[in-house]
Amino acid sequence: MEGYVGIRAKQRKRKFFTLFIVIIIIVLFFFYRPIIDFTEYIPIPDDNILPKTDDEVNSLASRIEDLQIILIQKDQKIKFRDRTINSLQLEIDKLKTINKKIQVNYNDLDDKYNNFINIQNNKTTVEVEKNKIENLNEKLKNLIRNNEQNNILIGKLEDEINNLRNEKNIFLNDNEALKN
Repeated sequence: MEGYVGIRAKQRKRKFFTLFIVIIIIVLFFFYRPIIDFTEYIPIPDDNILPKTDDEVNSLASRIEDLQIILIQKDQKIKFRDRTINSLQLEIDKLKTINKKIQVNYNDLDDKYNNFINIQNNKTTVEVEKNKIENLNEKLKNLIRNNEQNNILIGKLEDEINNLRNEKNIFLNDNEALKN
């Protein structure tokens, strides 16, 4: 008894063989039938359709006109190219002048910056300011030390005040106890 998988396998096998045989038949058909031409049939015109010799004069005149038209078109192309070249040359000149102006401005700014740096490096006021800053820092440290000493003194005085209040309360309590 065959299972479901076996039936599917047989179907796949049959499909593969039929596809293979169909491909072989198509290939053989094209090899053994080279007569089939897939190009379009183009009829050859009759002799009476072709131009006659007296028409050759007209064709020469039309050919000369065609050549003159081609010559005019080429002249127009040359003029157009020359105009575009001139406009591009003008644009290049404008860009060159702008570039020169920008370069001059850059050089001026660079000189100004270098002068500013040289002036800043040559100044001695920076040293004086450093001395002032050091003096002020020393004064600040001294004030902080004095503040700490005063805070310690304030703490001691507050302790003495509290002790004196306690002694006063004790004396008052003793006085009241004696009065009673």
